[in-house]
Amino acid sequence: MRFFIISGLILFIFYSSASGQSRAELEEQRNRTIEEIGYVDEMLKSTEKERSLGLQALRIIGNKVGLRESVLRGMNEEIQLLNNRINLSKLALDMMESDLKSLIEDYSRSVVNSYKMAKANPDIVYILSARDFNQGYKRIRYLQQVTRYRRSESEIIREIMQEIKRTKERQEEDLEKISELQQKETQQKVLLQNEQQRQQRMVQSLGNKEKQLRKELEDKKRIARRIETEIARIIEDERLNA
Repeated sequence: MRFFIISGLILFIFYSSASGQSRAELEEQRNRTIEEIGYVDEMLKSTEKERSLGLQALRIIGNKVGLRESVLRGMNEEIQLLNNRINLSKLALDMMESDLKSLIEDYSRSVVNSYKMAKANPDIVYILSARDFNQGYKRIRYLQQVTRYRRSESEIIREIMQEIKRTKERQEEDLEKISELQQKETQQKVLLQNEQQRQQRMVQSLGNKEKQLRKELEDKKRIARRIETEIARIIEDERLNA
């Protein structure tokens, strides 16, 4: 394409500086230039069509970028929710560990007191030493309640320990999930950046191509106008010399 322009300019400079160039030669050059103008004009129309298709592709890419941004916002919201859940889990874990510590201390004191009482007064002696049947029955009920209390406290401690374990497991799962989400978010950001760079390159490429073709077309039209002017001058000289 540039070869045509450069060759045309060289030929024009040559014939404009030469005094004896014929009208037929100029008309032949004009016809070639007109053909080149038509070719470049078709190329420009094709480029404009390609640019239109490119703009449609850019809009599609823009929609993809928007969707990815929406995904990123959703991930950020989910990460925030998971962080809140982990913070609540840590708070609950601290509270349960504190309750567990208190229960263990209470249970230890209860066991020690019961051991001391049992050592001083074995259960059977404690029951048989009652003044009457009613007092003996009450002592039996008391011993049963102490036994149930010990069992209940032990079960509570085991349940709390199990709950602490489950909480820790959920917390670890949440942390792992957050890590995976962060990795996916990083990948999405990289994809988003690649899409944006591709979009910028496409816009720049189409703009440069269209600009180049318009410049080439204008150069050829300028050459054609100069040739027409020279042909008109020759025709006028021929008329005056006739």
